[in-house]
Amino acid sequence: MCFGFRRGLGQAVNIFQSNVPALTDALRSGAHLWPAYCSPAPRRKALLIGIRYTRLEWPGGESMELMGTHNDVERWRDDLIRSGYPKEDIRILWDKEGISPDSRDYPNRKNILREMRVLTAGIKDFQRRFLVFCGHRKGRLPDGSDSAILGIDVQNPISDKDLDVCLLDPLTKWSHLTVSLVSLSNV
Repeated sequence: MCFGFRRGLGQAVNIFQSNVPALTDALRSGAHLWPAYCSPAPRRKALLIGIRYTRLEWPGGESMELMGTHNDVERWRDDLIRSGYPKEDIRILWDKEGISPDSRDYPNRKNILREMRVLTAGIKDFQRRFLVFCGHRKGRLPDGSDSAILGIDVQNPISDKDLDVCLLDPLTKWSHLTVSLVSLSNV
């Protein structure tokens, strides 16, 4: 935290740690210390997506099921909380048993894109966002996109272009987004 001082009523001047003589002079002249929030504490938010794809098959009949994606999400959540992310600012989408396909927590394309937009909406300088996707991805798409992640509705991939619009376009020069794609590719 930075400290500043106020001389009389009115003008405020910030004093940084390297300017100790100026702070000492100000205190001797009767200035009052006040917290000057030079850079507010960064607001941290996270979106964690874990898709197991239970009972789904690839076109050749091979099972799509991924074991451990829900455990990965729980571990990420616990690590983020230990790192200072508020529990209420960590959003989880997963296909865990008991989550209805109509739920806002279900990891279909619509919900994933909505939550990605919410994650980065209104982001300001020095704020941090974190995204983890545990699921399948697909290689080159017919529309020319390089790759895509697959929600539970695998027939509607989320292309790299979709990710750019939802995640990168809203970022400011000094905001911070960390993305971890823990995924298996089916080219």
